[in-house]
Amino acid sequence: MKVKFKKEIFIFIAFFFITLSWSKFFIYNGLQNYLEYTGLFFILFGIYVRHFGKKDIKKIILLIIVMFFFSIGLILQNMDVSKKVNAIISMFILASIAIIPCKYINKFDTYLGIEKAIISGLVLSTILSFIFRINIITGASEGIIVKWGFDAGLEHRNYLSYVLLSLFLIEYMKLKLGETKSKYALFVVFLFILSTNSRSSFIILFLFLVTSNINKIRVLKHKKMVTLFLVCVFLVLAGVPALQIMRNKSETFHFRFNGLYNYLHMFSDNMKYMLFGNLKIAYGNSNMSYDENIRSIIGWDGSTELVIFNVLIKNGLIGFIGYFLIFRNYVKTSLKLHNEKLKIIAFAIIICFIISSFVESYVANINHLFTVFIYLLLANISKIDANIGKGNEISL
Repeated sequence: MKVKFKKEIFIFIAFFFITLSWSKFFIYNGLQNYLEYTGLFFILFGIYVRHFGKKDIKKIILLIIVMFFFSIGLILQNMDVSKKVNAIISMFILASIAIIPCKYINKFDTYLGIEKAIISGLVLSTILSFIFRINIITGASEGIIVKWGFDAGLEHRNYLSYVLLSLFLIEYMKLKLGETKSKYALFVVFLFILSTNSRSSFIILFLFLVTSNINKIRVLKHKKMVTLFLVCVFLVLAGVPALQIMRNKSETFHFRFNGLYNYLHMFSDNMKYMLFGNLKIAYGNSNMSYDENIRSIIGWDGSTELVIFNVLIKNGLIGFIGYFLIFRNYVKTSLKLHNEKLKIIAFAIIICFIISSFVESYVANINHLFTVFIYLLLANISKIDANIGKGNEISL
């Protein structure tokens, strides 16, 4: 009982701190990095301070290979050594959480503790915003119906929307795996997601609900390969035109795609930059932020939010091999899951997480709670499956 208590406390503190790290109150008081890295430290502690078995050796080998592709570009880039070390450490944290199982998570019940931590963090952030008169509304240049969205005192409504998506996924899994009462909580979380007025999260949520319920089509229930093929066809036929429309019709998405376009226009002829990255442009002026430095080079008419752009700058094309290996591992693991409902949910999450890279930077940015949550979930999905067994019910 004592061990269980410690596990719950560690994982609670980790997600509680990571949630609060994006609170405007703590950002204004210069505490964001302390909270964020304390939370990440607790997760890394659960990953590495434990006994490693034979199954973990394959994971460690995969981590070493992935880190090679993540780091080689950074090592070869011509920039300050301290900047290289910081970038490599951030990539190591991402790869560790994405690949190595965490000892705190050995059954689905652990995610109930994560859920409580996130909710507690959001409630405290909102209370602090009221006490210190910090705005809890973020403007929306292209909002739906209204031009604002609820942010719960976090830096931006988009960030809150993806934090809420994490809660939605927990409640959705509870509902699918046997907890019928979760449908009410699911509806409440859905309403809060709507209140953020974040279109990218609406798109990802819609795609998740479609892909996680594709097996409901009667004809496809016993034809897994046909189902998988049709999911891929659907994503191509619906996704490519949707991205094109977003780029041409939406100022926000056009702004994001423009950053990538401008970078490719300027540096596509430089094979070294394309292969190994060009992170030095993010640190040209110490008085400017990471984003401002890059935009001052590529143009102020584009942003740095797309994952493809982030990886090209930080790791180069060779860095994509590392991400490919991570997601390839997720697909192989998901195919081996015994619980069919969990298997479908796992594939839906993988698909939607990859698609999110076309609208947000979460896949390549370990600083966000949604990123930590998804990587941690997918890295530990087989342990959750083993706890559930081959049945469809979970014990809560």
